[in-house]
Amino acid sequence: MEILVKTIFILLFLSLVIAPFLIGIILNKFELTYKFMIYLFLSIVITFSISLILGWWSDFSTKILLSYYDYDLKTMGGDRFRNVAAENIERVKILLIRYYGVGWIVKVFMIYVFYLPYILLVYLITYLFSKVKK
Repeated sequence: MEILVKTIFILLFLSLVIAPFLIGIILNKFELTYKFMIYLFLSIVITFSISLILGWWSDFSTKILLSYYDYDLKTMGGDRFRNVAAENIERVKILLIRYYGVGWIVKVFMIYVFYLPYILLVYLITYLFSKVKK
């Protein structure tokens, strides 16, 4: 189960890294007047959407893994660890720290602040590459 969760996470993360390059490459094929503004708008909209999906998946996959390890999220008080196998208790405790930490929407906004300069750097790289190529 963890392999599936991590595979989906890696695919979403790679799409977040590759999307600005693809947008820049596609836009450089057209003669547009406001290419930078179009690139910036498309990059922000697309990558923010991917970021939201990635943040949601991170939170949802933690819930999936907790239920996979038989941790009881629905019990109020009591012994939530009663069905968890002894060898999985440490893993569940680590997952609980992630689950009860900062919410996924806050994480997305905090990470996206650091992601915006990456979008600008990718535009610069694709722009210079298109100029050198011509």
